[in-house]
Amino acid sequence: METKEIPGNLLRKWEISATKQNLSQQEFVEYIRNKQREYYDVQEMTTVKKEMIDGQLTEYGKQKALEHFRKMDERKRAITLSRIDFEVYYNKIISNGYEENTCYEIISSYNILTERRERLSLTKKEMKMHGLVLSKVNKMYEEAKRITGM
Repeated sequence: METKEIPGNLLRKWEISATKQNLSQQEFVEYIRNKQREYYDVQEMTTVKKEMIDGQLTEYGKQKALEHFRKMDERKRAITLSRIDFEVYYNKIISNGYEENTCYEIISSYNILTERRERLSLTKKEMKMHGLVLSKVNKMYEEAKRITGM
């Protein structure tokens, strides 16, 4: 995977932030390295997410996605898994409309999401913060129920 160079203004912003914290030379270097690592992780996950949405996840992408999920806590992992499910369904709906199989998948995933929400006491705000917008999910679920007659 190709890596993009970190924009100079972003690097400068990190340097200013580190300077304001009065870090030692070693802490300063570690702070900048951590920020760079975070930046490249986000770049990688953006590429992996695009591959997932396009349905063309490479072996490297699968490996990176697994590493990323292992680092998450249980709450964020549950939200992320549901978000990915519903992003895939959304893309299927855009491509092919509400097909019957997709409707059943949506209903099943909605039930799993409901179970996860109850078990982990996930809030709407927390879910939205991690990219899962319940109003969109609920609309998809209601339409899927209507189409299947459930």
